[in-house]
Amino acid sequence: MKRIRMNFYFGLIAIVIVGLTLSFTTPAAAAIGKISSYTGEVVLTSGARIEQVKSPGVPLNDGDIIQTKQGEAQVVFNDGSILRISPFSNSLLQEREEQSGTWIFKTTAEARRLTCLVGKLFFQSGSSGKKNHLQTPMAVAGIRGSAADFGFDNTNSYLNVVSGEAAVIGTMIRGGFANPGSEVARRSQVYQAQTRALSVKTETERVNAQTTSEGQKNVNTAAASVTTLNVSKEAATLLAKNPDTVVKDQAQLTTAVVKTSIAAVETTAAVGKIQIVVEQATQTAQTARAAGDTVKAEAAQQSAVQAQQSVAVAKQAAETAQQAATTSSQSAAAGTLTQAQADRTANLVAAIATVAESTANAAGSAASMSIVKANAANAEKQAAATGNTVEIRQTEATAVVAQQAATNVQAAAVSVTQQLTAVTQAAQAGDVAKAQQTAQISTTVAQTATAVAQAVTSAVSANSTSIAAVQSGIRDVAASTQTAAATATQAARETVQQQAVVTQAAATGNTAQMNQVASAAQQSANIATQQQQQARSQAEAQNITTSVVTTIAPTTTVITTVEATTTAPTTIPTTAPTTVVPTTTPTTVPTTVPTTVPTTIPTTVPTTTSTSTTTVRPTTTTSSSTTTSVTPSR
Repeated sequence: MKRIRMNFYFGLIAIVIVGLTLSFTTPAAAAIGKISSYTGEVVLTSGARIEQVKSPGVPLNDGDIIQTKQGEAQVVFNDGSILRISPFSNSLLQEREEQSGTWIFKTTAEARRLTCLVGKLFFQSGSSGKKNHLQTPMAVAGIRGSAADFGFDNTNSYLNVVSGEAAVIGTMIRGGFANPGSEVARRSQVYQAQTRALSVKTETERVNAQTTSEGQKNVNTAAASVTTLNVSKEAATLLAKNPDTVVKDQAQLTTAVVKTSIAAVETTAAVGKIQIVVEQATQTAQTARAAGDTVKAEAAQQSAVQAQQSVAVAKQAAETAQQAATTSSQSAAAGTLTQAQADRTANLVAAIATVAESTANAAGSAASMSIVKANAANAEKQAAATGNTVEIRQTEATAVVAQQAATNVQAAAVSVTQQLTAVTQAAQAGDVAKAQQTAQISTTVAQTATAVAQAVTSAVSANSTSIAAVQSGIRDVAASTQTAAATATQAARETVQQQAVVTQAAATGNTAQMNQVASAAQQSANIATQQQQQARSQAEAQNITTSVVTTIAPTTTVITTVEATTTAPTTIPTTAPTTVVPTTTPTTVPTTVPTTVPTTIPTTVPTTTSTSTTTVRPTTTTSSSTTTSVTPSR
């Protein structure tokens, strides 16, 4: 079916609307067919959803990917056309309107594109006038007739026209051919990605069933969703090599749409990470209250309340991101989305995801600093009770720094949360420049807040080690650890001061000053960390030990699938924010804090190289410490 559209003015209006806002709408996509029958194991990937087919009648949509293992599947389209999928095959189904021609003489025709990504397929046309294209990553056959086999073995494309004719773009080996089989399928990147995605989804469901943390469940589910979305991204990557410009253009469009969906999922994951901060802070408050530590209990409870406010803002951002991703996908299926619009939406949603991640990191740093401040205040009280002037002087110094740091980091967390609102509004207005600038600023502010948490935690830990060394009576160790503690405290003080400058520069839009001072703050934090590690090494060399803490941070566990790929999928971070809420003063600090502050934000999702996929396993809330002991060596 064809129709001519006189769409000069309406087209211009549509372009303006889409260019200015993310809130354009299109009708929900209707099913294009169903799986009428199957044998063995059949897997369906539809956007971020993946499932093993359990019964016939499963509806299919544009963009769905079907995988068979030791089994077969038959698809019946709405017009009666039939697609039979042989064992160990992958098929991408596309049915949408395609435009040809230029200006007011554009012709829009319904087209069906069936892609054999690996394996062997058979197609028989139905009663409609749709154009049917049987394609592989390397070739396209426009069918004028009723039936044909087609296949792909990762290198060669095959076509056996049973009846009718075919116009081929690219190279296809004509005539009968055998199914490439299981070994060829296992070498297919898309086939591997789909196998891995189902494995990760299954494992995630098992892990979530054993997890009590709702935030952790959300993070786990988001990680699994991204793994599934990468199946479509892998397929688009293959099709981008196709010699047919229509196929190549559609593949590029799909890549942008998938990137948008991944960024939307990343935003949802950030919500989960902030929820983890709320849960951990609440648990810490309960534990401290039970132990009679009212100072820490109040600090932790306040952190939980503040983080909960960030959750509310992040949820609104996630809703906006998801709406944009859904609309982008539906517009692509309707044939009304241009590449420029798709890229623009992908960049806007990527900016939202970046600021949401920064919000999670800042919330974690703020909660961490509240607890460190409480620990420093308690240590100061304990030192005052001993009357030891050295301990009093050291703990007073760190308590002052911790107090200021907690105030500054909390201000930074509030600032980044406000930036999340700002980037959401910029995205809704279609302002890419403002959205990306906001993302850059939020990243720098959040990373500097993390640097402060790193520096102050190092200073508190170094002072704890120094006090233990003084108590040991080993003078040279006591002297050297005191020097290290003093240096760490000074470095922490400088980091706190620099972080205040960063936050102020961010508020005034002085990005040059912000980036310069942020880099200096990270260097100061690294000095504090080095001094803390030096003090600890010197103390341990003399068997002087201080408290050892097990934190309550979630951990990551590698899931190795049976058929691992050699090219890892795009993944999102699956751990909680980079800082966690400690239950006592830690003696070590994170060593993975970035040493540089980026000056730009990514508009695409980074990829990693691995033969396995990570997901998050639940951890139990534990906190253990050993009593400070002094055992000098002889």
